[in-house]
Amino acid sequence: MFALKQTSLLLGKRDPHHVIVSGSYIPTDPEEAKYGSVFFVFTLKDVRELASEIKSIILEGFRQHFYQDLERNPEQSFEETLQAINDNGSKLADAEGIDWSESLNVAMVVFSGNDLHLSVGGQSSIYLLRGKHLTNISEGLNPESDHQAQKIFFSLASGNLLASDKIVLSTENLGEIVDLNALKAKLGSDHITEGESIPALSHATLAIVSCQIATSGGRAKTADITESKTEKYIPTKMSVGKSKLANTWDILKGNVQKNIERIFDRNRPFVRKPFTLSKLLMFAGIGLIVVVGIYMLISYQRDSGNRQNIETLVAQASRDREDAKTRAIYDKESAKNLLLADQKKLSDALPGAKDVVLVAQINGELVEIRTLLETIDNVFRIEDPKVAFDLSKERSNFDGKGMLRVGNDMYAFDSDALYKLVVDKIDRRTVVVNGNTTSSIALATPITKDNIIELYTTDKQLIEYKGGNFTPITAPGENANWQNAVDVAEYVDRRFMYFLDPGNNTIWRYGRDQNTFQAAVAKNVAKLDFSKAVSLAIDGAVYVLTSDGNITKTYADEKKDFEIDGLTDPLSEPTKILADKNQDTGRLYILDPKNSRVVVLSKSGKYEAQYIFPGYNDLLDIELVPSLTKDQLMVMTRSGKVLQVELK
Repeated sequence: MFALKQTSLLLGKRDPHHVIVSGSYIPTDPEEAKYGSVFFVFTLKDVRELASEIKSIILEGFRQHFYQDLERNPEQSFEETLQAINDNGSKLADAEGIDWSESLNVAMVVFSGNDLHLSVGGQSSIYLLRGKHLTNISEGLNPESDHQAQKIFFSLASGNLLASDKIVLSTENLGEIVDLNALKAKLGSDHITEGESIPALSHATLAIVSCQIATSGGRAKTADITESKTEKYIPTKMSVGKSKLANTWDILKGNVQKNIERIFDRNRPFVRKPFTLSKLLMFAGIGLIVVVGIYMLISYQRDSGNRQNIETLVAQASRDREDAKTRAIYDKESAKNLLLADQKKLSDALPGAKDVVLVAQINGELVEIRTLLETIDNVFRIEDPKVAFDLSKERSNFDGKGMLRVGNDMYAFDSDALYKLVVDKIDRRTVVVNGNTTSSIALATPITKDNIIELYTTDKQLIEYKGGNFTPITAPGENANWQNAVDVAEYVDRRFMYFLDPGNNTIWRYGRDQNTFQAAVAKNVAKLDFSKAVSLAIDGAVYVLTSDGNITKTYADEKKDFEIDGLTDPLSEPTKILADKNQDTGRLYILDPKNSRVVVLSKSGKYEAQYIFPGYNDLLDIELVPSLTKDQLMVMTRSGKVLQVELK
């Protein structure tokens, strides 16, 4: 049994319109205190006057139901108590016309010896701080389906505690309102002042209960119910799920054990009586109970052994992480392989972890492994990228198609307009395409040597933009038709324009001589498979990207060896490839919208880095802006935002 110490922490500013109540009930009777101590926190919105009634319902529920039978499994008593709180809460909601899912967030825990039992209502959450891990252990206890407005609690969970664990009861889901790493550092310190406040996007009250080893004769300090001052709460609506409060095998095991103890009580006198049919049935029942008890004992031992194996696995993974940090300095591949092996073992062990605290340990370790893997792998998560331009504000009907760079000038284009972008300046000029154009712009490429832009339309026309004018260009050859294309690109050192044509399994090259183009030349001399091609890039060599994530490299019409090497998570339906000018030591940039990222490879295919844009699911195009200090990566979304990232 631990000595329990409670403190509180406030997130965000106060708001007088909502009331926050935190409380604890630690019985003065030693046997009841050993059986379980209760801690809770709740926020009540718009119906402040009911706070005392809610508190009374919680306390009376525990006094009348939880401590009724101290020989019963505490989890079973906790379940019965939650059901009683639900029943009385439902009556109050009906009488007042209240929807608890919109008005009440509540988190509740019971400490029983080394065990923890917990439940939540509304948007409250409960976290475990163990070592360096802060994990939400109440996730999934409030399903969002089958909404029941009058029900407060839906499910419960249980797990084992260790000395120095901290349990954090919160009136909000913290991941949405505060930096969890900063909060974890604060919670891990020994300098939390009671009622201390830290910045957050909205308010939450945290009740923090620390588990400490009790000194001889020592115990947790008894406490009466306490109510905090009114705090701010910014409400958000959540549909509350429907789920039964479920008994566990531990409860059944406890009940069987008690029955066996009563049956085999050696203090009872033994009296020989006639062997009747009722006795035969009684002994048959005893035999059945013994068999079930043995089965449960074997199951318990198996579960206990499984738990020990998982705990050993988690501990080993933690040690391997420290080892991997050292290995990464001189052998990144070895470090990655070590972490990936532990990641797989932990993921495989997760379904067999029935203890909510053990699940939290595994998930916490998996998060740490993923973070370290990303550090070793040069994975940069751009959580809040700079929005250099928002073209949707320029035109309400913006329909993004792509970007390109002509010398030092950047352009974006949609179905009927060009946008000249001045990087790092608010100046922006929009040029609308000639209104006589009968089809939409689909693709564009510069001819850098002539400072012009070639616009390819959906009906295979070519429109040339130069000096502010748009001029239709007639295709060379007898039929005067431009070839099909899913992507177009220039070779900047020559006046060459390339059309990628997977339908005809080729690449067409158009040479330009002053103001006219030469006839198209098919460039798939090596007879490669371009049927899945989606994009191409040229730096002297030609790189063709396919929808299944492969890249083909040719030079002087000959296929060259090229294989992506070192990318942990393969490309998934990539859409764009971009090459810088340096053919030997330069880089390739691959747009992978399905994974919201840009992957960086060397020109030989070796993985170098990746930039992930969480929450951006409509990445459309990429372009590079060279700089004397750090080159800039420009990423355009379909909705018209142009994101700017400094390359590492």
